[in-house]
Amino acid sequence: LAKLMAHGRSRDVCIERLATGLEELTLLGMPSTQTFLRDAVRHPSFVTGKATSRFIATAFPDGWSVDPEELRVLRALAAACWLLPSVVDAPDAWSNPWSRRDSIRVTASVRPATTDLLLIDEYGEVELQACYGRGGISVLIDDHAVELGAVVVDENRLVVTGALGHETVAARRDGDRVEIARNGLAINVTIMLAIDAPRSVGGMEQRGNHQ
Repeated sequence: LAKLMAHGRSRDVCIERLATGLEELTLLGMPSTQTFLRDAVRHPSFVTGKATSRFIATAFPDGWSVDPEELRVLRALAAACWLLPSVVDAPDAWSNPWSRRDSIRVTASVRPATTDLLLIDEYGEVELQACYGRGGISVLIDDHAVELGAVVVDENRLVVTGALGHETVAARRDGDRVEIARNGLAINVTIMLAIDAPRSVGGMEQRGNHQ
């Protein structure tokens, strides 16, 4: 249980500080209402002081849900965190592709290589395809391409330089688990190679019955 408070000379200043705090706060490894609260304090009804005890029902009549594009980007970053070795653990991983633990090994050192992954988080499960080459990483999710550019794993963070601009994203990997947060949205992800996924996961069982 935690409380985030903001103060300022006016309501607008307080709301801006509160929203910024919710965007910059990093919570890894635990579920929270942080993303909903971030969206709630940005809602026009709340900003203009018209929120009532029925605020949630009126502001989100169909129920609150995370922004799909924001979730796709974070999932793509989680996949990059899973694929890439830490610069601390394996500084020569790019020049020595044989040291890679995943399916991207030989071809990545010459031309872009792809690998199919299954990702499971609080918002469901999705199959994606990651493309990794000298130009960086791109991820195809639900027929949407997320261009990440250059990504480096530096201890408990990702350093991203590319289409997203230059930013640092909090991320922590433990085996096939990745905890990652960006702009107030955090997810706890299990990632595996699609070919290694149990048949009961990600629709594998249904596809296997038709083979």
